[in-house]
Amino acid sequence: MKVVTTNPIVYENHSNAFGDKFKAFVQKQKDKKASGQPTLFDKAKGLAGNLMNKGAQPQSEQTQSAPTTNSVQAPLPVPEKKGLSTGAKIGIAVGGAVVLGLVIFLVTRPKK
Repeated sequence: MKVVTTNPIVYENHSNAFGDKFKAFVQKQKDKKASGQPTLFDKAKGLAGNLMNKGAQPQSEQTQSAPTTNSVQAPLPVPEKKGLSTGAKIGIAVGGAVVLGLVIFLVTRPKK
């Protein structure tokens, strides 16, 4: 690549500590994968799988239970609908009063 500029090109040797650490980490993960050890990605994948299956029955219990036919599952309870909070009601009332006051002010002010 050819760079054309009228400004002087200044080379500085900055220590790239983060880049060096990142390269070392990546190389370490590659070495672990090559030796058959679990990498950070493998551990994270296992953790995500455990979280997804949390609360599920163990595999041995799932195979032992006989499936039932024509079973009716109870519907989930419907949470009660709650109205607006007190703070929201007060905010709407104050906002409405401000808008109403502004409209009254604009309508009744003397014209120039």
